[in-house]
Amino acid sequence: MTMKTFDLRRFTLRLLLVVLTGITSSMAAADMSTLEEVILDLKEECAGYIQDGTFKGKGVSNYSLDDDYFYVGDGAVESFLISRTGRVAHLFSRHETLCADSAMNEYCGSSGCEYSLIINDNVFTLRGRSVEVVESSVGPVLLVGRAGANCGPYSNAAPCVQAHVWDEDNQSLNRMGN
Repeated sequence: MTMKTFDLRRFTLRLLLVVLTGITSSMAAADMSTLEEVILDLKEECAGYIQDGTFKGKGVSNYSLDDDYFYVGDGAVESFLISRTGRVAHLFSRHETLCADSAMNEYCGSSGCEYSLIINDNVFTLRGRSVEVVESSVGPVLLVGRAGANCGPYSNAAPCVQAHVWDEDNQSLNRMGN
């Protein structure tokens, strides 16, 4: 191997690293801007409650839009790999946000809470009691804990799981279970 060949390989590796870093950071930037949009939409919803003076049946007239009326908790956003290609997903937990000191989880109940799953600039809505990622032979699988009535033709309270897998080719979230 000559010195020229070694330098060319080094240059090629550096160029590849720069290109991959640029692609990855632009994908991450798209993910983050979409996540920011989801959070801003929720903040605007909260601002509407403040302007109307009522949130969840209680008066919020003591809050103003100049105050800290909206809070995103430390555990509200979780990031993880959703594919073997290194695709990153962000899970935003709506119930980890506060509007006028009350959780913004109006729709939590026996079916669980609402989550926004952000992959690229796609936002998928999930509903469940818990969300976790497990590694399998097909890659990462997102498991959403559901009440039994959501997972079959019979109404029962036994818990079940809905499984989601990211399809990199079609840029879609495939689901198993109701």
